Amino acid sequence: MIWQDYRKLYANALKQYSPKFKKELQNQVNTYCRTLDYNKISDKALKKTIYKLHLAMGTKMAQISESAVKKSVKGVYVPMEYKSTKTDAFQYAIIQVLQNDGLDQLAADITDTTKEQIRRFLIQSQEQNLTMPQTIALLRTSGITDYRAELIARTETGRAANIGSMVGATSTGLVTVKEWIAAKDNRTRRIPRDQFDHLNMDGTKIPMDATFKLQNKKGGFDLMLHPCDSSGSAGDVCNCRCTLGYEAQRDKNGKLLKLQDNTPKGNVGMIWGILTNAVGMQIGNLIADLFE
Repeated sequence: MIWQDYRKLYANALKQYSPKFKKELQNQVNTYCRTLDYNKISDKALKKTIYKLHLAMGTKMAQISESAVKKSVKGVYVPMEYKSTKTDAFQYAIIQVLQNDGLDQLAADITDTTKEQIRRFLIQSQEQNLTMPQTIALLRTSGITDYRAELIARTETGRAANIGSMVGATSTGLVTVKEWIAAKDNRTRRIPRDQFDHLNMDGTKIPMDATFKLQNKKGGFDLMLHPCDSSGSAGDVCNCRCTLGYEAQRDKNGKLLKLQDNTPKGNVGMIWGILTNAVGMQIGNLIADLFE
């Protein structure tokens, strides 16, 4: 089951990447402490950590969802040339979705928030009549970014899993519907207790390239391609633990529908285009370039 595999991967990824994000945000604070210059604070290392998380978690979930769809139909259409480059193609598709969803802006926004936290800390220190050396000494050990590091790790782990999951399901070459799978415990968002409702989304099925409509308590809604989709509001995205399941579709005669005859739209269409054109691409080099 995708849900059981996802829970294990999610927990392991948090153990590995929460300290990494904590380190990157603390390095941003340390850069200011060393230079006293906001312009010296960079998001380059942070961006690399986000890429690494998505490639690791996303690729594993792509393999899991691909396998789940295959098992459900006992055989699957996949172009022979594509099989030899599958892992690289998965990773390249994940990277393209990340970039299309605005990874540069995400890293810049996280970095801007670090700068704002530093500014607030300096104002509070000034109000307490602390000297600059005293303020810097306290700032280095304040842990002001620790909570955000955990929040970023949880949210990006969920997003990585769901992007990868969609890549894997698309790679089968079959038309599928996706199903929202909620955590279904006492922490799961629900109305009227919470402003947002993920418990009510559990079991909702829609076409792969369609968006889920998530209602909130105030009568508004978010349109999201998958759980943790960055197009959603913070209340629907941050700390979300939901994931996706898939079901292959058949025509009225029981024949499996194929993507080559039913081209998907949007990000899913982009994913399918990447996967079907992976042969001959120097994908390994393209991925390596991200970490130079």
